[in-house]
Amino acid sequence: MLMRWYMKLIAWLTPCCQELTRLSSESLERKLSLRERLSLFLHNTVCVWCKRYDGQLKTIHDGVEGKGDTIGETMDVSLSDEGKNRLKALLKEK
Repeated sequence: MLMRWYMKLIAWLTPCCQELTRLSSESLERKLSLRERLSLFLHNTVCVWCKRYDGQLKTIHDGVEGKGDTIGETMDVSLSDEGKNRLKALLKEK
């Protein structure tokens, strides 16, 4: 009974899920204020969907962090002359 009341209170005090997803994204870009961090933490204790979203966002961020500069270097892919000619012909048709 006390736990249900506690969860309702936290849900009432913290912003909606839409606001919290924005805060989750911003937490990767900048340091959140104490109030924002507390809101994020409390909301994640009662909302499993936002907690999952936050975890997935951090996983994606960690996976691609620092890869932006090296993508072109690691991919040695070019279009063949035949492929280029086909694309040119298709573009001329349209």
